[in-house]
Amino acid sequence: MKRVLKKIFNKAGFSIHRIIKNPSRYDITKKRSFSGFVKDADHPYDLLIIDDFLPNSLGSWRSIEMATYLKIFNNVQLLCLKNYYFKKIYPINYEEDRKSFLSKYNLNSTKNNIIGIDSPDRINVNARLGYCLFISNLKVSFPLFEKFKIPFLFTLYPGAGFRFYNKESDNFLRNVNDSPLFRGVIVTQQSTFNYLVDREIIPENKIHFIYGVPNQLTEFNLLNPKKFYKKNKSTLDICFVATKYTKFGIDKGFDVFCQVAHRPSKKYNFVKFHVVGGFGKEDVLYSIPKDQINFYSYQYFEFFKDFYCNIDIILSPVKSSVYGEGSFDGFPTGAVTDAGLFNVMMVSSDPLNDNKYPDFKNWEEMIIAESNQYAISDIVEKVIENPLLIEEIATAGKNKLMTLFSRENQIDKRVDLIKEILEESKK
Repeated sequence: MKRVLKKIFNKAGFSIHRIIKNPSRYDITKKRSFSGFVKDADHPYDLLIIDDFLPNSLGSWRSIEMATYLKIFNNVQLLCLKNYYFKKIYPINYEEDRKSFLSKYNLNSTKNNIIGIDSPDRINVNARLGYCLFISNLKVSFPLFEKFKIPFLFTLYPGAGFRFYNKESDNFLRNVNDSPLFRGVIVTQQSTFNYLVDREIIPENKIHFIYGVPNQLTEFNLLNPKKFYKKNKSTLDICFVATKYTKFGIDKGFDVFCQVAHRPSKKYNFVKFHVVGGFGKEDVLYSIPKDQINFYSYQYFEFFKDFYCNIDIILSPVKSSVYGEGSFDGFPTGAVTDAGLFNVMMVSSDPLNDNKYPDFKNWEEMIIAESNQYAISDIVEKVIENPLLIEEIATAGKNKLMTLFSRENQIDKRVDLIKEILEESKK
């Protein structure tokens, strides 16, 4: 099986791993020499945010976090790298994205504190604290932090070059930990916390465990009444939502989704499948009737307010260590938690046993299953026989997520941590 996966993966198209594997190609100094920056003593920032994807707001959780900082802290600079190595999979236009970002989050456009890396002026990086998300952003920002003596904090999400038992990422994180400018790391998965501590990469007192991602819960309102199979509609609608990194989506379990769709489609013509995230017919490895599967490409958040009105189940049979030893996803993925907040029943694999926290009750708040067609097909059969389970589990799962992703448990904890570090810097 491993040989088959490897063969398929090697034939796959664009993979972000190819880019992350050589982060020096995206070093800030490759875009702009150090002479293009200045540490202006007369205009210090409280916070300097460096990001490779903003101001594009397709990833709503990232936009929500950074927009909150731009509102709460008086002096913030958001430096947009404009690398856009996602441009092959996301529609991106920097100026349009910037205007949309400012408008969507009611940000003051006159502050001019969102700047692109290609600005013709020297960029002021005099900040009391630097901040970024993902190891990939830190790799390109670390030289700048070191050069201009900027203390820094970062969030270490799964992916984007961070892998378990990988010499390159381990050594880089050890170098980060040795820096006198390092103020801490936020981790969002129990397995990440355990890995950093057990392998003595970063000590426990520098790690801040905040499960999940920031979300604006008031945004999760459906445009129309929610419908469920057998309650107020005759179809069972199952979706798959994920970013496409490889041609067949093996890492995200798209192959398993297709196998699952192949089996009941031959038996039940009322089961419909929906795919969001760049996958197309060319990625489907098994025969599925055209009238039983729909593809929607990438979509902004507003799309899902209508889409999830008619969706019963989201499947996420993710796998670890597919495109490299130690590669892994969050549990559940952001797409799954978004669906859950829209009252969709969540079905996900948990390859690294990350459910220790948040501790979802299996078959009560979500369904945790192995990433294979047989386990998930059995789930589909069971909910067809017992359709009331769909709404029961979906509702309980949503209630669980509302607590886990509350402002108090997410953005407030991050804001408090940044304030604490800024206060320490005054001493």
